[in-house]
Amino acid sequence: MEDKNGDEYKALHVSGSLGDDGLASGFVTENDHILMIKSIKTVDQMTEILLDFLKGENIWGNKYEYK
Repeated sequence: MEDKNGDEYKALHVSGSLGDDGLASGFVTENDHILMIKSIKTVDQMTEILLDFLKGENIWGNKYEYK
């Protein structure tokens, strides 16, 4: 999901499977690619992360830890 509200490229990716590997989330900017510290366990969590990303970086960035 790409954030088109600013001048810089920002995108949030959620991918993987509920089976063996589990779900992961990555945040990509023009200069960086960081991954979420905690793994995502459910589709509901994945949906919540994506919806929070749409609400803005102030909400999303304070709720989840990426490194």
